[in-house]
Amino acid sequence: MFKSILPLLAGCTSLSLIIVPGDNDELTVSVIPLLDKESKVPPVVNTSICLTDTAEELDVHFADLVAKHSAVRASLMEQLEASTSIMEAAKKDAEAKAAGAMKKAAKPVAPKPGAAPASGSGNDDDNGGAQGSDTAQTATAGEELNLFA
Repeated sequence: MFKSILPLLAGCTSLSLIIVPGDNDELTVSVIPLLDKESKVPPVVNTSICLTDTAEELDVHFADLVAKHSAVRASLMEQLEASTSIMEAAKKDAEAKAAGAMKKAAKPVAPKPGAAPASGSGNDDDNGGAQGSDTAQTATAGEELNLFA
């Protein structure tokens, strides 16, 4: 019986066994693993076992039921660890893609050499439709344009 309980102690500080008498010579046996503060076992996986049956039936089946519970618990832990690894890898990949996209979006687009700046009809500016003004500036590649000069 104690060999079947041993896997439940992984990551636990102790294991409580509570036995309560019931009707018709039945017993209710609760096996409750208590986690330590540094345990890596998430509470969702750390479930207790509660069995109700006669003493004779518990003698026969208790160890097997606890062993099955331990196996399911171990399987859940493995699945949780695998899912966590996959999600962490996806997060890193998404962060790398986002950083690359931000880097690409932050690069200024330089005009093609020899391309003339786009000019409008001159009728939609603020100086009454007159084309051009002596304060207009045109930026060339690599040169800063001060809009407030």
